[in-house]
Amino acid sequence: MPTYNKYHQTSLSLYGLSKQTFPHAQYEVILVDDASSDNTPNILKEADVPFKFKYIRMKKNKGRSSVRNIGINHAEGDLLIFLDGEMLAPPAFIENHYKHHVHESNLVVTGAMHYEGVYTFIMPDYNEDQMAHLKELVGRDPEYRRSYENYEQTKWHSNVPYPLVTKEDIDTNRFQRLSFPNRYFLNSGLKHFGERLEGFTLPYIAFLSGNVSVRKEN
Repeated sequence: MPTYNKYHQTSLSLYGLSKQTFPHAQYEVILVDDASSDNTPNILKEADVPFKFKYIRMKKNKGRSSVRNIGINHAEGDLLIFLDGEMLAPPAFIENHYKHHVHESNLVVTGAMHYEGVYTFIMPDYNEDQMAHLKELVGRDPEYRRSYENYEQTKWHSNVPYPLVTKEDIDTNRFQRLSFPNRYFLNSGLKHFGERLEGFTLPYIAFLSGNVSVRKEN
């Protein structure tokens, strides 16, 4: 997982990964911090997770591709799953990736062709459209609506993310009320090739590194 100045979201991501149905002793999480200037380094002290956790911090910003490669070099497992640091993985996330690789050795599995966005925090850089969309979504749940109203009334500090989703919301799956569908722009054309993209001549465009897995030897 590469991350850059996403401390709040990454903390929730790690919590989500601690709730996996896959045996905790059989996976590790590698977080590569691309020289963040926020509180991300504190995650190493705060992380109370049941899996093996590695935190690697860059002295200089190298970019997402470079830090992913660094993560690969530190991986001990046979199967690599690439996940962005600000994503919430559902409980069966690792298990679903793993089961596809059990009987095949030369396979790339991507779950990024369709995913759901979610407003876990109100970010200082949200534009008018995002705020209008969020205001619509919080209406689905009284607690989220009250939290949003509190955000408006207290005139929250403009440079600090305002928390909406808690760890308890992840436990109960309540955060889904702030989620919305988000489809990859090529989906409409690729559906004709099936789940395995058979006959598609440019399959590598489906290698979206926010949710994809491959054996390390490949």
